[in-house]
Amino acid sequence: MLPEKYLMSDTNLDDYGDAETARATVGTQNPLAHNHGYRISLLCLLQIVTGCCVFFAILRLSPLVAILGTIIVAPAIIRTGLAAEAYRLGGTPFGISRRIAVFLESMSLVVLTGLFAASIFLTISFAFGIFGMVFGMAIFDGDLSSDVAIVGTAGGMIWGLAGALLAIGYFAYRMGKPALPKRPSGR
Repeated sequence: MLPEKYLMSDTNLDDYGDAETARATVGTQNPLAHNHGYRISLLCLLQIVTGCCVFFAILRLSPLVAILGTIIVAPAIIRTGLAAEAYRLGGTPFGISRRIAVFLESMSLVVLTGLFAASIFLTISFAFGIFGMVFGMAIFDGDLSSDVAIVGTAGGMIWGLAGALLAIGYFAYRMGKPALPKRPSGR
């Protein structure tokens, strides 16, 4: 004989209805719906391996080009992967043409971020260098004026690097997250 909790009675009829409703909806859900976090697909793994192979092939020819290429391409690949995951979670297809478009957009954002950070670095370094030179000329002591100019230039490079890192952080915060796909209006 079955235990009391499995038998139909007036007291557990409401619970039984809830269980049947839950059982009926489980079959229609996405089997990966329980995975609320990000996951790595086989395609993503193959792209990473391919990227490593290309990096090592270029590294044999020119280490500088390999390092600069990695600095530019790695954030673009990460942003493209985030976009692919956002599209997957949104239920929108993420085909090869859209993948290429998002990757090129990501590469352009990385290059623009680098140019913006470099311009901030140069502007701050130049301003501190000019300030050190003017301050050194105001002192008008031969030995001390050159020291002031060197300290001003070194301080300008430090503050310029801080400004460049702030610019990179700002761009990464504001534009690093890819745009979520637009959901159809019927949902």
